[in-house]
Amino acid sequence: MFNHKKAVFFDLDGLLVDTEKLYFETRRDVLAKYGFTFSKTDHMTYIAKGFPVTIQKLTKLVGDAILGNQIFNEAMVLYQQRLKKGDVQVKSGAVELLTFLNRTHTRCYATSSTAKTTLLQTVETIGVQISLPISLVAMK
Repeated sequence: MFNHKKAVFFDLDGLLVDTEKLYFETRRDVLAKYGFTFSKTDHMTYIAKGFPVTIQKLTKLVGDAILGNQIFNEAMVLYQQRLKKGDVQVKSGAVELLTFLNRTHTRCYATSSTAKTTLLQTVETIGVQISLPISLVAMK
C-alpha cells in the first residue's frame, strides 16, 4: 500500500496523538470553574476548528468576549501544564506505522489546526515516544 508513496500526511491531534481528550478535559474544567457545563458532545463541535473558532465558540457559550478569551487562555495554560506532566500519549500503533514508513524512506508530515507553538510543545513532549523524522505543518 505504501510502496510507491513518497510522502504521507497525518493529522497529529487525535490520530497520532490523543490530544482531543486533554483539550476537552481542560476546557470542561475551566468552564466548570465559571459555572458552565461542557460535555463531550459540546466538545465535538470544537474539534479541528482551530483556536480562533474555539475562542468564538467559547465566547458564544459564555455570552461575553472577555470571559470567552479568559476561559480559552486559562484552558490553554492548564493544557500545557498537563501536557508537561505527560497527560498526552501517542496513539496505539502510531510508532510502529511511522517506523515502517521511515524504513521505506517515506517522508512523514504531521499536520494540525493547532497553533504552531502548541504543536511544537506537544511534539517536544511526546518526542521521546516518537523519535523519527517528521515534518510539521501548523495552522500558524
